[in-house]
Order: sequence, then structure tokens, then C-alpha cells
Amino acid sequence: MTTEQATISQGRKFSGIWIIPLLALAMGLYMVVHTWMTEGPEIEIAFSTADGLEEGKTKVKYRNVNMGLVESVHLNDKFDGVIATVKLDRQALPLLREDTHFWVVTARVGMGNISGLDTLLSGAYIQIAPGTGKKDERSFVALEQPPLTPTGAAGIRLRLVSDSAASITAGDAVLYNQYKVGRVEKMTFDVTDRKAHYTLFIDAPYHKLVDSHTRFWDISGVSLSAGADGFKLQTGSLETVLLGGVAFAVPPNIDKGSP
Repeated sequence: MTTEQATISQGRKFSGIWIIPLLALAMGLYMVVHTWMTEGPEIEIAFSTADGLEEGKTKVKYRNVNMGLVESVHLNDKFDGVIATVKLDRQALPLLREDTHFWVVTARVGMGNISGLDTLLSGAYIQIAPGTGKKDERSFVALEQPPLTPTGAAGIRLRLVSDSAASITAGDAVLYNQYKVGRVEKMTFDVTDRKAHYTLFIDAPYHKLVDSHTRFWDISGVSLSAGADGFKLQTGSLETVLLGGVAFAVPPNIDKGSP
């Protein structure tokens, strides 16, 4: 009698039916990693009102390049302002510093300038002005008005104090020999010392004209004086007559001072 040896087969260790689930898992992991690596930050910006802000429509721009979009707008906890939640592109990460400024750009018409006319067609948007402070900030307070001097501009910022408030306001010109070299950025009246405080910015390279002997004076309007030789009428440029302004120089017969 012949005995035959049975052949035992282990079968296939891997079934092709698992290919589709594994591919789906790999694709899911890829999408998660890709989203994590490319997704931009989400920030909150506090505004006094929601004027110009629309959910899903208001864009955020830097140098006229779209950097993000307003996702939602809601009242703050005290009901005295609004909070806009903004989703930014990942390339905006280096711009988010503690002194970065945001403001709403709309059409503005003033005595000194006209700006934002393009928003009449495209709609208002939020402008970014990156700072130089600590990185990775996520919460900001928007400016009420656009800054008159770009962040990081070369020049010098000065503070003037006057016993009386002249007809000088933010945006007025700063002149040297009748030439515009800067602007008045801010004017406030301090109730403590009862004096007017002005913040000026003089652009480079004209900031080198300012030294320790420099004097500043108001050239707004028209000055009329009478003396033994008759009447003297002094006026500034047409711009300063209409809008006001500040002039500076070193007084005659005085040596140049230190920077």
C-alpha cells in the first residue's frame, strides 16, 4: 500500500483587499501633514466698530497682495467694540509681531489728501503694517486712523510742547526753508500740564538738519505786524496758510549744535 505525503500550503500572507484601505490611510495622512505645513495662522483684531468689515468678504492685504480673509466678526465681552477673526496665509507669519499695526482702508477725503479711492469699487480691506518687535503675536488692536508715516521709515520722530494749542493738526506739513521735509503725526492736549503736545516726523535725509540749537515755530495762517517802518505781512506757503504747519531752523548768528 502506497502512502502519499500531503502538501501543506501557508497561503498568501498579504491580501490585495487591504491595498485600498492602506492607500486611503496614506492619502489621509498626507493631507493632514500637508494642511499642517501650509495652513496659515488665525488671529484676532479688535476694532471700535464693524464699519468696513464683512464676514467672508473683507480681505487683508500687505503691499496690495492678498494675505488673508475675515472669517467672523462679533461683539467683545464689554459690548464696546468688535473682534474680527482673520485667517491669514502662511506667508504672513513673519509679519505678526507685537508692534504690527492693522487698520481698515476706506475712501478718505480730507483737507490735506485723498486716499483709498480704489475701495469704492473693490470694497474696504484691512491693511497690515509689520513691526519689528517680538514674533508670533496673535491678538491685535486696530488703529482708528491710518499711520501718516510708514513703519520703519528712515528719519527722526520728535515731540514738541507748546503753551497754547495752535491751528496745527495731524497731517500738517513740517517745513525747512519753505520745503516740506516731514509731517505732524499727532496732536494732543494734556490736562495735567495744560499744554499742547505734538509728535513730528522728519524724513531722511532731512533729519540731519535738526540739532540741539534748532527751534520750531508755528507758521499757520497770516501774520501782520506794525512798526516804525510800516506794516509787515508774513505768510507761509499756500498749503500752510490753508492747512497749517510747523517750520524749523537754527536762529541767525548761532552756531550749529550737536545732533
